[in-house]
Amino acid sequence: MTSIHYLAGLNVDARQQLLAKGLSSWRGGPVLHLVPTRGRVIELESDHRFWLRKRQDTLIGLIYRIFEENIRFSQFKDCRLIDDDVRSLIIRKAMEERSGLPDGLSCFDCLLKNRDADFPGIFRSISSFFSQLVKNNYQDRFVNHLQGRIIKAEAKGDPSGDGLYALESDLAWLFGDFEEKKRELKVYDADDVVSGVREFLIRGGVPYPVNKTDVIIFDGFIHLSRIEEDILCKLFSMVKEVWWPLDYQGGKEDALNDFRKACGREKNRHSGMEAYRIFSPMASFMERLEKEGFESVTENSGGAIFFNPAAEGLYLDGHLRNICGNNLRIKSFPGKADEVRGIAAEIKRIIHDDRLDTARDLGRIRIIFPELKEYSSVIYEIFREYGIP
Repeated sequence: MTSIHYLAGLNVDARQQLLAKGLSSWRGGPVLHLVPTRGRVIELESDHRFWLRKRQDTLIGLIYRIFEENIRFSQFKDCRLIDDDVRSLIIRKAMEERSGLPDGLSCFDCLLKNRDADFPGIFRSISSFFSQLVKNNYQDRFVNHLQGRIIKAEAKGDPSGDGLYALESDLAWLFGDFEEKKRELKVYDADDVVSGVREFLIRGGVPYPVNKTDVIIFDGFIHLSRIEEDILCKLFSMVKEVWWPLDYQGGKEDALNDFRKACGREKNRHSGMEAYRIFSPMASFMERLEKEGFESVTENSGGAIFFNPAAEGLYLDGHLRNICGNNLRIKSFPGKADEVRGIAAEIKRIIHDDRLDTARDLGRIRIIFPELKEYSSVIYEIFREYGIP
């Protein structure tokens, strides 16, 4: 059975030293280093020390390679890959056609019939919702659960069960229409790629990019969808060892339980340190690996030196240290539209307080998004509303 090696250290340098030590002493077969971003891949490719011992890739990059080499020409030979913009157009077309039917759409009719209605990024948001259903393997449960709630409402004497769940009903109809339109147009998207790879691995397929790999380094991830967990479980089972740099250093006897406590996954959620709450999905994945029989060992680094006092406080005791100027502020928002509105309001505040010239000085303000294409339509709508170019 595959052995999971947790390489625990409190900062990047400590974890990289453990990795370098493991790679230097490894005498087995090829090593695959999985990281979350393409930028990290480029950074690793510039490290000449281990060029001959390992290759690096993103998880989504590996998934696409498996798809191209094992699935595409057998299942999607005459189909074209579409991006998020085309997905949004297909959803808009599906909404227009569904709205023209006798039953129509209960919730979204106003969007199509009232030109003054303001729904920034609505088509992309619906597209994102459909992706979440697929990536978390929830599409069938969503529809079945909705049908159950409608039946229960009608059984209680309310004949308008559909009306009580108008939004959910519209989304269920649109999801089916969207999938049907993709088949009609002979196109596929990123969700089809990921779900296709998952099904290929579940059926016992051995993908070419991994079939001769002895070690997978699982490095830097903070979130996985359910379908990505399924894929990784299968890939992990195909190698001898998994090396997992762990952004933590706790008890040597039970690293999994120690890490879970730090993530605040115990009954008292306030027991966890704030900096580790971001890793709670990873603690859940660790639990799953343990239940599926993967063995685990932990190697701890020595003490870590933090050059950033804010990082030291967040990691060691969950409290932000007093730093000069208090320039770090953290805010949370319920959704992308609220987040972008908050950013726009902050930009307007800066313009007013610093008396900036909007024609000349806005270049002094920088905004970093995790994935710009997911925000672009919302930014366009809301920034225009706030008068920000």
